Amino acid sequence: MKNNAAKVKLFLTATLLIGFVVNGVIITIYNVDKSTDTASITSQIDKLKMKNSKLTEQISQADSLTDLMRQSNEIGFQESSDILYFKQRDTIAQAR
Repeated sequence: MKNNAAKVKLFLTATLLIGFVVNGVIITIYNVDKSTDTASITSQIDKLKMKNSKLTEQISQADSLTDLMRQSNEIGFQESSDILYFKQRDTIAQAR
């Protein structure tokens, strides 16, 4: 009877040991797979941050006052120093 109990204990110990090893291998493979995905996501985040920085720079350049002034000069607007102020009611043709 002791022989059978020892065999059962040995079998259960071997089964548990094999189960722990297989479980450790599966968990390791799972973690490595997830860390690979994390690395690709991190690289995508870095690329998107760079793209965002470039777009922010383009927006700030397009929104600058010097660029707006240049564009207004190109389409015919001029600086305020060329504006005539009238004190009397005359026609525009008389001002020229």
